[in-house]
Amino acid sequence: MEGFGAAVYMFRVAPNSFFRVFKGLWFPLCFSLFCIALILLLGGYVSAVIVEAMFVVAGFVFVKAHVPRYYVLTTRGIVVKRLMGDVFIPYGEVLKIWKASVEEVFRDFRVESWFLTHAALWVFKQLMSSKMSYGEERVYFYATDLERTVIIECCGRRKYYISPEEPKEFLKVISVFLGEKALISKS
Repeated sequence: MEGFGAAVYMFRVAPNSFFRVFKGLWFPLCFSLFCIALILLLGGYVSAVIVEAMFVVAGFVFVKAHVPRYYVLTTRGIVVKRLMGDVFIPYGEVLKIWKASVEEVFRDFRVESWFLTHAALWVFKQLMSSKMSYGEERVYFYATDLERTVIIECCGRRKYYISPEEPKEFLKVISVFLGEKALISKS
């Protein structure tokens, strides 16, 4: 945790059904692509099969590299651990923090109603951009389960969406660092 302070507490990322399906399909999908590639390879369509297989594998790797692995509370701030680049949120910049409802997450992302499914929203947010701007406000989405989303509002009109496996425990532990005034109790 070099540069982020000493690690105090680590929270696992809340899994959802999309991730379980994603992890379960990894091997069958790759094996199927391999078999199709061999069949087409023998038929003479080598370059098209290789390019398409590379796109599929690159898509899986891209998603896996940007998905949060866990959230760490350190002596200086909150760290979102990912394979590609950790995200650091200093305690000094946090204005308020609360557990969000699913409706609040949908409303904050200003997504059309036809697009409101857990998997579609998550894929849209992860693949298109982990950062969205609405005028002066910047939104960073590192949540994996919309029902366990915690919103961290910071200085500079920034919001971070994360989803620890145990949101109540996360809020309880972080209150030690932020004090009770930063926590918002929402039902």
